[in-house]
Amino acid sequence: MGKKKQLWENFFYLCVAFITQDTLQLEGFRSAKRKKINAQYGDMRSEMGLEMVHMWRQLGDSKRLFVPEMVGPFLEVTLVPLDSLRRDVIPIFFDMIECYHYHYTNFDIVEREVIDKLDVHVSRGKGDKGYVGMIYEILLKKCNNTELPRALHQSGVRFVNSVKYLLEHLLNFREVRESDHHSEAKMLCIVNLLNFYEELNRQEMYLRYIWKLYSSHLLQKNYVQAAFTLEMYASKLKFESDMVLDKFEDLPREKERERKARLFRIIIRHFEEDKCPVFENCFPFYKLLADYYERIFEYKELASILEKQATGYTKILTVPRHPLDFFFIGFFGLGFPQFLQNRRFIYCGRQFERYRFSNFDVLVIQMIKKPNMLLCTPLRYPWQLHNVYNVLYCTAKMYKVHCTLYSVHCTAQWHETWEDGLLCQ
Repeated sequence: MGKKKQLWENFFYLCVAFITQDTLQLEGFRSAKRKKINAQYGDMRSEMGLEMVHMWRQLGDSKRLFVPEMVGPFLEVTLVPLDSLRRDVIPIFFDMIECYHYHYTNFDIVEREVIDKLDVHVSRGKGDKGYVGMIYEILLKKCNNTELPRALHQSGVRFVNSVKYLLEHLLNFREVRESDHHSEAKMLCIVNLLNFYEELNRQEMYLRYIWKLYSSHLLQKNYVQAAFTLEMYASKLKFESDMVLDKFEDLPREKERERKARLFRIIIRHFEEDKCPVFENCFPFYKLLADYYERIFEYKELASILEKQATGYTKILTVPRHPLDFFFIGFFGLGFPQFLQNRRFIYCGRQFERYRFSNFDVLVIQMIKKPNMLLCTPLRYPWQLHNVYNVLYCTAKMYKVHCTLYSVHCTAQWHETWEDGLLCQ
């Protein structure tokens, strides 16, 4: 299209700028002012949205030329809290999907752009639960059209379900981030998102949320958990690669192998600086670093790593360490937030707080909708085995929590578990 394409893009950008301008966001006005504007001018956002959709339909087969550039701007329009505008504009994304699939047999570019831009916009405070239901309903209805090719139907339904899942978890994360929820609730929302991006093989977004989780653990001084989180990042890197990586958060621009070595050193430091140091977990990283430095003839670094490894063995024998208790927690029932319902975890207790429930009282009270109706009834069993830890089994029904204490062997850190056997004690 050449110059004509630029003209069309300018028109669409003009529509987007007009619809999203602050002076037309009537929801922020007082009721009387809003009614006066609507009575005198109507909602001009809807009128401009209809004009934008009308011009989009005139493009015909040329729609593919505006993908993925226009995905983000059109998404921003649909996030404006006006139902009529959303109903008119959301079908544009199915047009993009259908057009791209027809020419390239897939719409991976559209999917990537939608997911990336949704993450950005929702993180900035846009979107709501009504938007989740509307975009899911409209796009799913389009994808279930019996006249569509089978491949497009299947991939389209998968895409719509992914968008719904992403939006729900982004809104949950935004809600707990802006409220006074317990830090563990925020971490859980981050874990849900990073797992989602890992399944989609979106490494850039995956690493972004890995770092968010890592930073959250550091903020709470959970150094061991921070080290394990950073290991997830390091596992994506290779010592054999000389590819230069851009600056990422606190990490400088460097070669991939250098970043992996840097992350290993940070991991070792976190294992050692915890209140209950886990020296044993450092040794696999010592050995990998030693092998790496030996291969590249960095004997000064090799000597330093071997000295630290020898010191680690000495510390195991000489440094007094106080064992931590681990608690198995399950959240069952509608009294908990959606992102917690029917989830089970291993939770690491605080040092010197053996058999105490105060931390869990705070955790559950802050996560439940009506904390003033909380009811905890722990039943303590006698402790006979050295490796037996406290297991807290919580159920929520009618906004009440009933806690029963069981005994079970468990050695995991804070992470989700799906071993049903732990619930059958």
